[in-house]
Amino acid sequence: GHMFEAAAEVVNLERPILITGDNDDFYEIMEGFSTSMMGRGIIDVRYTRLEFCGRRHKMGKYCLHLHKVGTCPECIFQGNAIVDSQQVGVTIHGTHRALIDQNTLWDARAAGIYTEAGNEMDNVISYNVIICSRWQVCAVPWQSKGSLQGGGIYMIGMTNDLLYNRVAGYEHGMHTPGSAFPNGQGYAWGKVCPQFTPFG
Repeated sequence: GHMFEAAAEVVNLERPILITGDNDDFYEIMEGFSTSMMGRGIIDVRYTRLEFCGRRHKMGKYCLHLHKVGTCPECIFQGNAIVDSQQVGVTIHGTHRALIDQNTLWDARAAGIYTEAGNEMDNVISYNVIICSRWQVCAVPWQSKGSLQGGGIYMIGMTNDLLYNRVAGYEHGMHTPGSAFPNGQGYAWGKVCPQFTPFG
């Protein structure tokens, strides 16, 4: 036989600030609230619990979303608890030099943390804990992708710093389908080459 080490992750999902969606029919209609910073500006969300968020099959409707913000070292998602998301916990799209740090994601369907287009660079994704209670809960079809196309960390843009993150319970801990999107996605299509993009 083979010996395998097993260890449990113990996480705190409580925070002093709560943002919650309507949970009466959350599991039936697969829609909760979404947040985003679109275009230029700064978003800084710290030590907040976001629950019943994300809208399945709706592009851009994620729990926390940096959308084409550009270079934004002041943009920070830190110490948050994202609990029960219907689609992606944290999305970084067309944004650079942001900090995604010390967040706890629980049952974020499709992907926990997602770099979307392929041109996201120099973001620091560090000390996050991404847990799915059972892989079947989080392995769902999303945005024309199959149910096996997700993961705890799903990266098209791979030139980012990933430091000390932990992923448990997903079909794929980290999924980097650069060769499946060799020209990038969305507005980055044809301007990037994720297939040959280095990590970090």
